[in-house]
Amino acid sequence: MWAHPRVIESLKDNVVIFKRGVSSVITAYCKLHLLMLPQQILPHIVEWTTFGLCSLLRQIWSTYRELREEPDPKPVPHHWVELIAALERALNYAHTGNTKVLTKALMNPLWLAPALIRDGLPSLSSVVCNLGCWDRSIDIHIPSWPSAERTSRPHLASRRSFLYNYDEDQLTVRTSIISCLLFPDRRSL
Repeated sequence: MWAHPRVIESLKDNVVIFKRGVSSVITAYCKLHLLMLPQQILPHIVEWTTFGLCSLLRQIWSTYRELREEPDPKPVPHHWVELIAALERALNYAHTGNTKVLTKALMNPLWLAPALIRDGLPSLSSVVCNLGCWDRSIDIHIPSWPSAERTSRPHLASRRSFLYNYDEDQLTVRTSIISCLLFPDRRSL
């Protein structure tokens, strides 16, 4: 958030470093143009600007937590795990401002990465995800999920985490399973 180019340029234009012997004219100018924030306010600002992401993550969590507490719990569908991973990456970007956390192959078609980089606020594509206003439902249009053109395998936001915890062979198996489950009509190479 603070690393966003518009924010940094605005800060550079309006912040003056205080040194001993700074004239009272400069001090008066700074008092008119600087906003001094109380201690520990930054976490609250980040929480406020990421309210949509956090609310969506809470909604998904509460939905699947209830389903996991049933007597015969079903696993969380793979596409939901990947959407959650993409949303968590967007939240990580909001906290760090580091574009390396964005998985552009997945997050660009979801509109998450371009919206965060250009505007500093997240946005989700209605082509892939439909958010119900009245019933607070979330629907993922699985055939529109971003996938590689050559292999037809779905793009994953959890790839790095999976490689960290397991290995490349396990990732290949997982990607093949997800591909078959999400896109049974597509032929994987």
